[in-house]
Amino acid sequence: MKGLGKILLGAVGIVVVAIGGLAGYVAYVFDPNAYRADIERQARDSVGIELHIKGDIGLSFFPWLAVEIGDIDMNLPDQTAFARLEQARAAINIPALLSGAVQIDRILIDGVTLNLAIDKNGTGNWETLMARAGAEDVSDDNVQETAEKAPETSSMQLAVAGLEIRDATIHYRDEATEQQVALKGLNLIIDQFAFGKATPIRLDMQLETQMADAESLALPIKAEAEMVLNVETQTLDLSAVKLDLGAMTARASLTLSGFNTPRFNGAFAIPTQVPARMLAPLGVELPTLGETAFARFGLTTQVSGASDVVRLSQLEITFDDTTLSGQMAYIIDTAQLKLTLKGDAINFDHYMASAEDELPDDTAEAASNRHKGWSKEELLPALPLSDLAAEIVFQLARAERMGQEISDIAIKASVKDGVASVSELTAKAFGGSLTSTAQLDARAAKPIIRVSSKLRNVQAEQLMAMVMDDPILAAQINMTADIGTFGVSAHDFVHALNGSAKMEAAEGVLKGIDMAQQLCRDPRTVAEFGFRPSATGLTTAAAGMNASFRIKDGVIRNPTFKISVDAAHFTAKGMVDLPKRAFDYNLGLTLANDLFDKSCGINPVFKGRRIPVECAGTFDTDPTKLCALDTGFIEDIIKEEAAKKLKKEAARAQAKLQEKAKEKLETELKNRLGDALNGQDPGDVLKGLFGR
Repeated sequence: MKGLGKILLGAVGIVVVAIGGLAGYVAYVFDPNAYRADIERQARDSVGIELHIKGDIGLSFFPWLAVEIGDIDMNLPDQTAFARLEQARAAINIPALLSGAVQIDRILIDGVTLNLAIDKNGTGNWETLMARAGAEDVSDDNVQETAEKAPETSSMQLAVAGLEIRDATIHYRDEATEQQVALKGLNLIIDQFAFGKATPIRLDMQLETQMADAESLALPIKAEAEMVLNVETQTLDLSAVKLDLGAMTARASLTLSGFNTPRFNGAFAIPTQVPARMLAPLGVELPTLGETAFARFGLTTQVSGASDVVRLSQLEITFDDTTLSGQMAYIIDTAQLKLTLKGDAINFDHYMASAEDELPDDTAEAASNRHKGWSKEELLPALPLSDLAAEIVFQLARAERMGQEISDIAIKASVKDGVASVSELTAKAFGGSLTSTAQLDARAAKPIIRVSSKLRNVQAEQLMAMVMDDPILAAQINMTADIGTFGVSAHDFVHALNGSAKMEAAEGVLKGIDMAQQLCRDPRTVAEFGFRPSATGLTTAAAGMNASFRIKDGVIRNPTFKISVDAAHFTAKGMVDLPKRAFDYNLGLTLANDLFDKSCGINPVFKGRRIPVECAGTFDTDPTKLCALDTGFIEDIIKEEAAKKLKKEAARAQAKLQEKAKEKLETELKNRLGDALNGQDPGDVLKGLFGR
């Protein structure tokens, strides 16, 4: 037996030496460079690519079957440069292959340049090559059939010393959008690969983008991971993934299972970082706001899915003092996004510009721009809603703005077929409730916007606090509004504004003024009423507030505005012309009867009379010159009082004349009749004479 073993071992040795000798002889007498023209012709005939091999083709047969090639250009049929390779090398160990093991030396690909382009019709320059190569025949059924016929690989021993791609460049250009993307300096290193064993992977490159009318972007990218490929269980594990995108760092892990029908799951996280530093390499500069704004950002989520869907579960996003949690799904076939998020609290004051930043620009140029009106040239960005499909549910427990709290915010929104809709927006706001719906229809050339809102039992004082420091009205109000517009610019939106609105309140209090007291001083000062909320002792009761508004082509008409105060009834009517940035209102106070129960010394001629005030101007008119008392009513009063006085004086004069005539007649009767009266009063005789 020992002798047989030696014989077999010697025979194997002879075979190996013979193969080695044969390989050496073939390598000596065979020059692959002599077939360079045949290789180029075969590439042209089979896939239609112009291949130019400028460098030497190196070939060895034993103990490594190795090939080395370099300096290759690949052009498309129209002579467009498609790819270039400076050097490539690969080798397989022949003795190991004879023993059933696959040992591959380090694979090197150096200096690859690939130019990918899509023309204005949406056709990629690689599609023709794929078609010529028979790629159109590769269907899912063929892939499945190939997979089913594939030999068992559980017993295969595979070892690759490594794969190294050095200094690769990939260019991508879209002629329709004028978008250009490039991956430059791409270096990929995979060390000591074998089935079932952890393999380190390192990648670094620079992403450069250029959009039409936009600044270019250069973003360095680095990635590290450990990979384990298990053919028997058909799994690919990526662990300890570290990704650096410029200044942003991310961590991840991923497991891919089932090579024929792949599914994946894993985790992804962005450790808490400073957003400004993260976004700076992307060319995004955040505004300078409060100290707590954009101070930190972080994200964690579980990832799962398959070839048709990607899911993010246990999604948690933190920024500053706000936490959002929820889940997301992206359906690949329909490009549909489903997102559910729930947040705890946010203070919008932290994200508002400081008072200095909000100061109006009073330069001559700014004033000129304001006078020009609404811009036609500054178009709103186009929204690609036709390419989007989404369902979004968002909840926020509490939001704060200018000391006012809005709670229990709930939003349901969707995007489908070019229409974005908010089917539900509810909140507890300003002491009451808010419900609203909205729709943006972007299917037409000029998008259409519709908004419908209702405010119920809202405290006017809290609502007015959003726009003024000292609210002047304390009342519980109800408001409704239905408004629509369309366009692509501010000019369009303003001129196409149409709709209606209503406001009502049963009772309330005007702060900072005692209207009865001021009217008692002089009703003619009505145009100079000044509310001083700091004067807490001054108030005026109000009731029956009612107002309606009609909007047509940007002109807001206010046919009804009524409010009763303890000293007068206030009414108003007029319009605000948004296209012209102007307004014209007629305000009026009618003094109530109860005012004259007060000992204020007011002239009773003002009782029950409407005192008119005209307010008109443009949005940039000096506020002190907006309103003026219409003194015409005073002239009417003077004329009426003069007429009354003349009438009274005429009546008194007539009475005096009648009295004198009576006295004269009585004297005359007495003188002429004398004793015939028998002592009777001539007046009684006259009364009897005329039956009175």
